[in-house]
Amino acid sequence: MKNSVLILILSIMFTNLQAQINVYNKQGEKITCVAEDIDIVFQDKCNVSIPQTQKSEGKSDDKLESATAVAAVLSAAIPALVNASYKFADSLIAKNIRQYEAKYEHSQSYLGAGGKKIPDFTVERCVWQKGYSEKGETALKFVFKADTIPNLSNTMVYYIDSIEQKYTKVRIKENDRPDYSIVITLSFLKNDGTITSFNLNPITIRSSKFTSPKFGPTDVSKDKKYRTDIFVLPTDAFLTKVSVQIIETNPRKISAEKVLAIWNTYKDDVKTGITTPIVEQTVTNINKYADDNEQWKIAQSKNTKESYQAYWDKYPFGNHAEEAKEKIKAFNNPDADNKNDSEGNE
Repeated sequence: MKNSVLILILSIMFTNLQAQINVYNKQGEKITCVAEDIDIVFQDKCNVSIPQTQKSEGKSDDKLESATAVAAVLSAAIPALVNASYKFADSLIAKNIRQYEAKYEHSQSYLGAGGKKIPDFTVERCVWQKGYSEKGETALKFVFKADTIPNLSNTMVYYIDSIEQKYTKVRIKENDRPDYSIVITLSFLKNDGTITSFNLNPITIRSSKFTSPKFGPTDVSKDKKYRTDIFVLPTDAFLTKVSVQIIETNPRKISAEKVLAIWNTYKDDVKTGITTPIVEQTVTNINKYADDNEQWKIAQSKNTKESYQAYWDKYPFGNHAEEAKEKIKAFNNPDADNKNDSEGNE
């Protein structure tokens, strides 16, 4: 009986210990919370409409129809490939920076899908220091807005309108500012019943400053600086779900740029991007590995610092990245090689 009671007490203590969540304020002070939550809230304002098929008796544009058909076929192939891409990229990120990063993920179905609009939305992460009986504090909040591209039909971007930041989950020191990498995934239901998912290239935010209670959320809408790539909207579809993945990193340890360097090197191996032009992007993806080796051969044939640097800039995590680094280092320190040669002759 005593053993059972002891086990129960230890179990409760362990559960309470596990339930604690540590966050850090802008002074780098650790705040212990008992709960956290993240949510996606859609706004009523929708300025972007999903394109619809236009019926006309005149001659159709065969080129446009052909491009649309190719886009539809490629889009349908994305979901299965994208899962493999994320698992691979995440494993690399986890291996290198697990202790210096925090990842938040959330998906939310869009109940206004029937209106065939692309909504603005807010991603908000809240924490509770005492319990759910009280209102949670906003730890992090991004307001995303949709916008069309002038003179480019059926295209759009998402951009960040404002940021509210009070706490970070990664350990920081006073005056540090976290970096963020944000990936938005849009799921569309087509008339034939198939689901198409668009994984937009990451938005990078470097040195995001903490929000002042006096001035409120930080307006970052100028020039739509923090935005996704331009992407093509599917015709005759319904936006049914929005998913967001946020990677928060400690800038003293590893920046969002390094996270994206990993992402950008490997994502195209298994992920078809929905960008313009879509066919060219697909061809690029198919030839990624071949291009890596070809670029290395070119660098070797020229055998200059600039050629090796060009390879390194394009493939910082490529098949020959380490060799390229050594070559660049050798060009930067030619005296070291001469010294070694002379010592060897002696």
